Amino acid sequence: MTEEPDPMGDYIFPHRPTKRKLKIHRWIYAGFILGLMYLLFVHDVQAHEFYSIECCNEQDCAPLPDGAVKITKTGYLWDGELFVYGERRIKYSPDGKYHGCAYRYSGNKLCLYVPPQGF
Repeated sequence: MTEEPDPMGDYIFPHRPTKRKLKIHRWIYAGFILGLMYLLFVHDVQAHEFYSIECCNEQDCAPLPDGAVKITKTGYLWDGELFVYGERRIKYSPDGKYHGCAYRYSGNKLCLYVPPQGF
């Protein structure tokens, strides 16, 4: 007498994923979590993230082109306006570039973000 094969023995229930599918899902979830962590913690500093409220209204500040700021004995010269060393309008620029804040229509200068100067 031979044993008859179980007709449901090879059937994979759709609601129970196989071990291989579980491993793939774990990798997908791990990749998603790592990508999310990168976006939250490791991304480069965007310019608007370090503009202070007194200088910028989300539209008054922008990176300046190379050569737009001249360093003088008494301060920084930007577009004909002198920012004297020690002024409160001079701010630190963490991205190593110059940024200027001015009213869009009048052109009045609000702040100048300067990178650290080498000696």
